[in-house]
Amino acid sequence: MRKLSLTLGTLIAAFSLAISAQASTIDVKYDGFVNGSKQGNISGPRNATVNAGQFQFKTGQDWNDSLEAFCLDVTTNLITNKNTVVTYNVVSANDYAPLGGERLGLVSSLYNNHAGDLGSANNDAAFQLALWSILYQDTSPSFGFSNFSSTVMQTAASWLENLTAWTGPSEYDFWVLTPDSHTTQTLITVTPSTPVPEPGMLALLGAGLLLLVAVRRRKAQ
Repeated sequence: MRKLSLTLGTLIAAFSLAISAQASTIDVKYDGFVNGSKQGNISGPRNATVNAGQFQFKTGQDWNDSLEAFCLDVTTNLITNKNTVVTYNVVSANDYAPLGGERLGLVSSLYNNHAGDLGSANNDAAFQLALWSILYQDTSPSFGFSNFSSTVMQTAASWLENLTAWTGPSEYDFWVLTPDSHTTQTLITVTPSTPVPEPGMLALLGAGLLLLVAVRRRKAQ
């Protein structure tokens, strides 16, 4: 079963963001759904037939790295032309207003409790529906989902039923990707949660990461 995964290049980029305190950008190309998707209907801020699942994007030098993300925005269609480069602003989820209050704690709980369940079209779709529910149920009470398979809807409902805001250490750091100029969906992605190193260790760690990249590229040649 496939879990959340990030390539070394993406981890390095996210590590740079974690130590930076400033917003950064990333260029991506849509590359389909990680494990497929499930179709159904949503209602509330937008009434539409949608495909729910986890997206995969190409990124990095020569588009050899990948990034996996879920949608945070039901009101906008995702650009799915695989030749279109989209520039995203990347910020910590703490700085993304719609995740304010208790919502980020609930998102953290969803990831920490159920990211290990990802790996099938049904569970990826249920995870996406649960994310949307956390974001929209308190701001758009009419939000709901229907006409997905019973497995998807029951799984999403069971995950949401006893969900409470995460209060302990999280296994993940949360990053929000908002489109720079294109009209496309806002996304959320994660990296393994690691403490920010002391300044004296930073250069050493950076050199080690660069060495790993060099070794990987040499092997690929």
